[in-house]
Amino acid sequence: MIRFEFAALAAAFCIALIPDTAHAGMSQSAYKAALDEIAAQHASDQAGCRADVDQAYADCMAEAKARAALSKAEVTAVYNPSARNQYDLALAKAESVYATALTACSSRAGNAKSKCRQDASDLRTRARTEAQSPSRSIDAKAPAAAAR
Repeated sequence: MIRFEFAALAAAFCIALIPDTAHAGMSQSAYKAALDEIAAQHASDQAGCRADVDQAYADCMAEAKARAALSKAEVTAVYNPSARNQYDLALAKAESVYATALTACSSRAGNAKSKCRQDASDLRTRARTEAQSPSRSIDAKAPAAAAR
C-alpha cells in the first residue's frame, strides 16, 4: 500500500515536470494580480486550517504553504520564463510532493512511519536531482527510450 502511494506520487510529479506553455506571456499587472490572488488564497487556506487541531493543523498548514509556493513559482515561471525560474518551479513541485507525502505519513506509527518518511525523502531527492539535470522534459527522454 505504501509503495502504491509513493508510485502514484512519483507519477504525478513526473507529469508535473512537463512545462506548461499554454499561458506564455503575462503582463506585469496580470502578474501582480496573480500574486495577490495567490496571497489571498493562502490566507484563506490558513484560515481553513485553524479549525484543525494538533497534527491535522500542522499537516494542513504545510500543504497550504506548499500550494502557495508552487502557485507563486508557476506564475513567476510564466511571467519570466527563464531557466532559473523553471528550475525554481521544479523545486517547488518537488517540495509540494514532499509535503503531501509527509502528510500521508503522519497517520502512521513506528517503523511504518519511519519508512514512509524515508520514502518521501528519497522521492524529494530524486525530484531535486531531476530538476538539476538540463534535460528533464519527457520529450528529451523519449529518443533515448526509443533507441533501446
